[in-house]
Amino acid sequence: MNKKQKLAIASLIFLTSLNAFSDDLSMTLFSDVFFGGNSVEFHGEIRVDEAYEPGASPNREYYDHFSPVGVDRASSIRVEDKYCAIVASGEHFDGVWEMFGPGEYSSFLNINNSISSALTYKKYNSSCNPAVDLPVLYEDLNFSGRRYPLGFRKGHLTPEVQSGYWDSIAYDDADPNESGGYIASEDLRKTRNGGYVVSGGFSSMASSLTVPDCYEVTLAGTYDYREYRTHTFGPGIYPDLRLFNMNDIIWSYDITRIPECNKPEVIIIPILM
Repeated sequence: MNKKQKLAIASLIFLTSLNAFSDDLSMTLFSDVFFGGNSVEFHGEIRVDEAYEPGASPNREYYDHFSPVGVDRASSIRVEDKYCAIVASGEHFDGVWEMFGPGEYSSFLNINNSISSALTYKKYNSSCNPAVDLPVLYEDLNFSGRRYPLGFRKGHLTPEVQSGYWDSIAYDDADPNESGGYIASEDLRKTRNGGYVVSGGFSSMASSLTVPDCYEVTLAGTYDYREYRTHTFGPGIYPDLRLFNMNDIIWSYDITRIPECNKPEVIIIPILM
């Protein structure tokens, strides 16, 4: 076998592994209790929390990001083996959170018909707990106020949902250990100096951060849309982002997870469900 043939086979194996990753079913939401009604499938690790409004940008159109189930309609859930899921009653992970490990759950009970945000991620521990599984931003100092989970964005939905000019709900990247994106933004982009910048949602709100073992997080933001700042955080707890000049300015992130790292450090932070 010559070098060219070996490269071709290696490329085929690489592409096959990517497709297997992106097509891995992680969660199914149903519009009715007991797995009835319409459904939408989540494949791979994906965060769905943008709520686009008509007129928010000249390049965007409104869409239902949980179609065909519908925003504020989901009432039951199936989470696949080796996955965890977060669902939240508010847009951009505001409101009440519920955590689900692998299994079937015939009702959301207190938050039926109110799911506006969802995130799936690979299950690395014996239980599913976002405080120790994922990096999390908090609105206020000392890990209080609203929370925003920093998940990967590698998966896709079935049926596919497109969001217009900026981000698509379909993500497919070469490295399943690295991914990031914009922090949720509800009125999306404001025109400034001929371009668009992120605003609203959870953008420019974060004041503290937790990073579990096996993760590295790079945060980026700006005070005045001219001075661009970034900072990379290793595993640990960061109760005051003012110490890094990153308080209330963050609007995008990148996260990296060390491959084959299966023993995250336990970080005890109260999470109200």
